[in-house]
Amino acid sequence: MEALLIVVLGLVGITVLYKLIPCRNLGTKKPFIALLPKYKKSVKHSLSNADLEEKLAGFGFKKVKESESWQTFTRGSILGDISIKLAKVNVGLRKISDYEHEVTVQAGWVAAFDNGDHWKFTKELTEKIENA
Repeated sequence: MEALLIVVLGLVGITVLYKLIPCRNLGTKKPFIALLPKYKKSVKHSLSNADLEEKLAGFGFKKVKESESWQTFTRGSILGDISIKLAKVNVGLRKISDYEHEVTVQAGWVAAFDNGDHWKFTKELTEKIENA
């Protein structure tokens, strides 16, 4: 019973910590292993908001929240796989200007560590937005 309590408290602690820590800048080098992977990168593009939403929909994302300067998209399932291709991923777009956004990528629930897949996914997604 004590072991179960320790596991549950550990999981709750990691979840709270993951939600509270800020996103780190993407950087130029894929990490070998990253703890609590949450990334952000500023991207310049020539897409309207509708085109940007359509572009993300093409990658399987659907919009779940929107405000004047912030949009949140999600895809995948919490019950999916630990692979970045199937895991639930949240993408946030914070408007800097009409054609510049800060893109944030984080696990839909929590990710305690990562072998660089979240970094690679963020890099590929932001490159596709910039090159649209």
